Amino acid sequence: MKLIIAIIQPDQLPAVKRALYEAQIYHITCTNILGTVANYGERQTFRGVEHEVTLFQKVRLEFPVNDSFVETAINAIVKGGQASGGAGKIFVTELCETVTVRTGERGPRTIQEETPVTPETQKRREQPALEPRPREAVTRPAAFLKAVTGGRTPPTPAASRTPPSPAPGASAGVEARPPRERREGGALKEKPFKLIVQEADKKAIKAVWARLCYDYPQHTPPEFNDIYPYLSTVHEGTFAFRKGDPQQFKQKIEQLLSLYGLEHANVVIES
Repeated sequence: MKLIIAIIQPDQLPAVKRALYEAQIYHITCTNILGTVANYGERQTFRGVEHEVTLFQKVRLEFPVNDSFVETAINAIVKGGQASGGAGKIFVTELCETVTVRTGERGPRTIQEETPVTPETQKRREQPALEPRPREAVTRPAAFLKAVTGGRTPPTPAASRTPPSPAPGASAGVEARPPRERREGGALKEKPFKLIVQEADKKAIKAVWARLCYDYPQHTPPEFNDIYPYLSTVHEGTFAFRKGDPQQFKQKIEQLLSLYGLEHANVVIES
């Protein structure tokens, strides 16, 4: 590790600081100082009185760098200083140790990265994130079904089932809304209710439901498409619905679980 000390003119500070930032050097200490020049001094007139000036305003920059950053830092100071005058001096000294007070961390990692970032790396960092790839149509891979059902194969594969037919009057290419479940009186049941799955592994139920939600709506069975719009929450095998027909929804959930190998599950209605 090295400690770099640079003595520059005050009007050079903005350009030098900008060049250091471009070189990924940010831990800079800046101090206003007084210093002499090579010709010792000069005579200036102030309010009609002549004075000999021997001390001039200067700026002192101090910052630590790793060994791999020394040349990068020197070139940055020279580049910024030459762009606004060219006067100044740079001193490089050894630095024994650095410690971060907040964490107690020691060594080169407390200063900056081990190696300077190249222009190509910086360009890649500034590039916007790539657009997410479109989700591929996955129809329940065999490994997933084996893990969920314990090796039992569902009776009907997803690809062989017929997708739900569009509602009457729906135009081609427009997804129709799921049918509304109605009671005998013809009105949709507004009272919320719950369906509790018993005698089934809760982890298996959670895995099945997560997969169904992932594939919704293009690659899910009709039973799921019918009940999903009315679903409120799912937790630990309990399905809460905002409205709908409890008996029909119970049958549909039993059909879904049976399709994934959970045919022994018992669904109970809780109003």
